[in-house]
Amino acid sequence: YHKKKPKEKVIGTPKSHVRGNRKPPEQKAKRSACASRNSERRLDWSCANPGKWDLVQTEYDGSMAYFNTPVIDVESQPIEQGLAKLRDNPTDYLGLFYQTNMKNWEPSQQKYSLVHRTKSGFSVKHEDGGA
Repeated sequence: YHKKKPKEKVIGTPKSHVRGNRKPPEQKAKRSACASRNSERRLDWSCANPGKWDLVQTEYDGSMAYFNTPVIDVESQPIEQGLAKLRDNPTDYLGLFYQTNMKNWEPSQQKYSLVHRTKSGFSVKHEDGGA
């Protein structure tokens, strides 16, 4: 009678694993001097056609999400002035929010908030009827 050997589990050896076949750092191709960036890439939107920007209206419940704290300017002016400011500077502002029924108020009582484009990840979730 033969005694069975316990099966050995071989999870992976450096030769059989994908990362085991990597070149040592000194053998890797060198990056060109132009490939390294000292500052973040900036897009120039000044030549963009302003007619192709869409202003989409979204009703939401007042809650917002973001990764970094957004820069928000609160203005006590008529909402139409804020919309004009947003249309005139789409590269500076991400959006504008205000209380839905405030458009029917006296212009002297209206106020809105302009959200700057700062890569904050600012977003709202659509909800019919708003808050």
